[in-house]
Amino acid sequence: MNAVLIVCVVLVTLAIIVAVIFAVQTLVQVRRTAREAEILLKNINEEVNTVLRITGAVSAFIDGFSSPWVKMGSWFTGVASTLLKNKTLK
Repeated sequence: MNAVLIVCVVLVTLAIIVAVIFAVQTLVQVRRTAREAEILLKNINEEVNTVLRITGAVSAFIDGFSSPWVKMGSWFTGVASTLLKNKTLK
């Protein structure tokens, strides 16, 4: 009976060790992924300002046209520009 108990304790101990090893590897990968996501988000944030500037210039250019369809497109562009600008300010 003691041999069975010892074998069970050894198996449970090995299972816990294996689980801890996998958990540590997973946490290391999560940390790497978070670091890469942070770098990517910084790059995207820098590019948003460029896109907003270009969108504003296009909107100002299109305001010179008198077609209702073009004015509606300009309105949608202005709304999108405003939404993106408000999103970056938060």
